[in-house]
Amino acid sequence: LDALLQRKRKRKRMLVSRRITQEFIENSIVPEVRGELAFVQRKTTVNILQTNWLGLKNCEKRLFEAGSLEGQEALEIEKHFLLSETDEMLWSQKGIASIAMDMKRNSKIKKYRKAWVEAVGDVVEDCFTAEIKRINAAPSRISKVIKNAKKAAGNTCQVSGQKLNINANIQLDGHHLFDKLNRPDLADLHENILVVEKNIHSEFHSWNKGETCEPKDFLNFLLKVRFDLIDPDNPPAAKRYKKLVARLTKIQQNYEGNHLKYK
Repeated sequence: LDALLQRKRKRKRMLVSRRITQEFIENSIVPEVRGELAFVQRKTTVNILQTNWLGLKNCEKRLFEAGSLEGQEALEIEKHFLLSETDEMLWSQKGIASIAMDMKRNSKIKKYRKAWVEAVGDVVEDCFTAEIKRINAAPSRISKVIKNAKKAAGNTCQVSGQKLNINANIQLDGHHLFDKLNRPDLADLHENILVVEKNIHSEFHSWNKGETCEPKDFLNFLLKVRFDLIDPDNPPAAKRYKKLVARLTKIQQNYEGNHLKYK
């Protein structure tokens, strides 16, 4: 019986761990990272605890009114929670662990729900630590993918056809077809990198005015702003454009609204 109960607890902790990872990846969560702590919005906290807004609100009220509960440290700002610029409360992994403990002890919830929040309390800190490491490692992963994309493209701009060499005064950038901010799940995906000349890259973002970008936006930019790069009277340019349209259309179709799972 003890072995069976232990397996059930392990399975529940694994399910909670998967839920936390999916929450970060599928919903493109960008936490407020402060050292070893990551603060997330109340909506994310609700999803991790699998509760509702009223359940979280009642729990928050108990914790703040009591100051601390038996076996729990008192809540501290910048440790358990933060207030955003819009006065929204953000909870860290330590804060969520405290909420989970309170819900298990004081909320009138069913047995299976108590088992879930108990598992949240057990694994949330380790899960958040892993997510912080993944987020911090993102720049090096992205740089490596861009380097590989340039090599695969033969150090050639995939729009203009200009090749990088000692005689050509050009620089090549790796352009994220789906932007990094809104689609972090695609930030280190080779498919999502378009190798372009630096001036073309800068011109696109100036035209796009820093808005969310997708593959279709880059195609619109070529049609409206840089038609000279895709002139149908220029056979090499027309051939590159046809290939580019096929590639970007396929990427748009494959990943629009379809977020990659955690690797």
